Amino acid sequence: MKKSIIAFLSIFAVALFGLPAKSDIDIGLTLQVGEYETSGSEREKDNAGDNEVTSKTIEETFEGASVYIEAVADNGFTIGIDYVPTDIDLGSGSRTDADGDDAAENDDGTRTASATLEDLITIYTNVPLFGSNAYLLGGIHSGEIITSETLQTSTYPNVNVLGYQVGLGYRLGKLKAQWYYSDYGDYSIDSDQNNGQKINFGAEVTALTLSYGF
Repeated sequence: MKKSIIAFLSIFAVALFGLPAKSDIDIGLTLQVGEYETSGSEREKDNAGDNEVTSKTIEETFEGASVYIEAVADNGFTIGIDYVPTDIDLGSGSRTDADGDDAAENDDGTRTASATLEDLITIYTNVPLFGSNAYLLGGIHSGEIITSETLQTSTYPNVNVLGYQVGLGYRLGKLKAQWYYSDYGDYSIDSDQNNGQKINFGAEVTALTLSYGF
């Protein structure tokens, strides 16, 4: 993940060279509230060689905060980088399997799994609309999904993810408010057993934010 952070900081530094020398540099705090939806499925290969697929979708509201640094040109055009210092809970769940009629399918037990998103970094731009205080928001996310599971036969590794962000905002001096939608796409993770077991998942977020720069 450290390589991703360095890469994003490098992209941000290069982007700053495209702004006028007199651009203001703001360091600020963002508060946000919203809703996320995560959906996933696991293809489980039991002892008999059968593939069982279990799916689940979680919708939850959240509150959070982040810090940012951005360069703001006289015309309002902005390039910034945002970092969420805390882990984001993406949901958890459990299920209990009982013995089947076929002894070869004996994979009974309780399975639990949870996931968090860590080191979420966003490089973003604010593009003013027709010279007004309103602007279009566009960004690219990078983070790492940390999985934690108690399974009978396998575990899954962590995975780096990318996503995009679009939205609308309004700036009034050092204060700005915005609405955004983020999509982290679809990902697939193979288990450590290399036997065909895998999980597929995706996540979407909508949120309202309030930011103030110093």
